[in-house]
Amino acid sequence: MLSLAQRIRQAGIKSRAVIDTEFIPRNEWDRTARHYKVTLTMPDLGWPGGKRKMTVSYHMGSALKKPPTALEVMSSLLLDAGTVAYGQKFPEWADDFGYDSDSIKARDLYDACREQTEELRNFLLTDRDPWITWLEQTENDY
Repeated sequence: MLSLAQRIRQAGIKSRAVIDTEFIPRNEWDRTARHYKVTLTMPDLGWPGGKRKMTVSYHMGSALKKPPTALEVMSSLLLDAGTVAYGQKFPEWADDFGYDSDSIKARDLYDACREQTEELRNFLLTDRDPWITWLEQTENDY
């Protein structure tokens, strides 16, 4: 079984991180953290010379000086996808993570996670949940 780093190399996933100059800090952590727009790319085997692409926001604490790697970003995306795996509905998700199921902010977070998971599914070209697919084929090294 391959590690996540090996799976990323095997799939040809690359990342390019640029500072997110449009990010608006909302609190003290935001003001001191590093904020990136990270574009993941991988060859599209169904389109000669083509590439699949996914761009996400990625935030790192101020102690981390280097831009995020493809491994760090994919680890985060897969872990986020795992929180909405198995078709879990919002009330159960909110309860699992200690959110109030009446909270609009919590619902927005849940919806964003589901949307990001769908983008990841399209990027990886899998009909199944990307977290499940990659987890089944990867050693749990993240």
